[in-house]
Amino acid sequence: MRVNDFYVSIRHTAKVEIDPKAHKLPPDWGPFKEYKVADFFCPEEWSNNGYFVAVEEGMPLWIDLRCNPQCACILSVQRFNPISNEPANLEDGLTKDPKQNYMVLPDQKWIDGYTRDGKVYQFVVTKAGEGLAVNEFVLPKEMQDSHAIGLAFFSPKNPPQSYGRIDQTVYQLGGNHMWFSPTHTPQNWKIANQKQMSTRGVETSSTSTTYNCSAPVDSCSVDDLGDAAAAESLEDALVGSSLCDTDSVDMLDQIQHQEFDKASMGAGGRIEQEIITDPNTPEYYQKEPALVLPIYLALPEQFEHIMSRGRRQDASKTDKYIHSGEVGGVQVPLVN
Repeated sequence: MRVNDFYVSIRHTAKVEIDPKAHKLPPDWGPFKEYKVADFFCPEEWSNNGYFVAVEEGMPLWIDLRCNPQCACILSVQRFNPISNEPANLEDGLTKDPKQNYMVLPDQKWIDGYTRDGKVYQFVVTKAGEGLAVNEFVLPKEMQDSHAIGLAFFSPKNPPQSYGRIDQTVYQLGGNHMWFSPTHTPQNWKIANQKQMSTRGVETSSTSTTYNCSAPVDSCSVDDLGDAAAAESLEDALVGSSLCDTDSVDMLDQIQHQEFDKASMGAGGRIEQEIITDPNTPEYYQKEPALVLPIYLALPEQFEHIMSRGRRQDASKTDKYIHSGEVGGVQVPLVN
């Protein structure tokens, strides 16, 4: 997703083994499909400025931060900062005392998990309340109510004219906010787990390649896309079958407060990964973030419920009577 010139992509990958050793980077299996919260009838606690993705228990993921301008980024995973290993408050700002609580972009290309001594414990989706979520162990009870990934981007006070070299292209596919890099093919997670694909980025290649982040989508060949268009996914199946449902507003009112299992984040196997130390001080950056971006994880049942309610005609209108009328004794949507 691209928001105000900042880039984030939540991406599929393979699980690494849980053993004493630290593993190399797992492969890139393409992005999760992203949806704007403001476009759907989402839980009230979700920010309209955010995005959400469909996930399943046991899914590993990584966060791609390539193609960003020079900036600092604080990451919060359910109110826990996996960089500083401290409780996260995106409003507290940047600090390097006693340790750096942010990533320096674009040098930090990605983050795969919870950091410790040059390694990370892989991000793996789990279910809240089952004793596997990291925040349930490291945060007090009153801070365990968040189920979002949050990123706060801080721009330099005097940004340089050129951000220099970028090693990997990230393209935007139309209005779907789908991202992929030209050396990897987006795949369904279950299909991807059955066949090893190329490893991540140019760092695993014998030669270094420079791509232009502004390259048009037209420059991608059919071979780049592979069979992604044919791959069935949870998201595509639900969107295709459920958006045409005609549940009345009264029925929706009855189920809008239904409780669903909430996605949470656990820690998996170890991956070799350094967090780059910023040569600048926090004073180098603006005090207030240029962007705070929340990303929510929806397990299948919750995601299906959101999709079944359909898209909002106008996200700014919340009065149900604007959206419905009574015809033939039943509630029908009113078309603007």
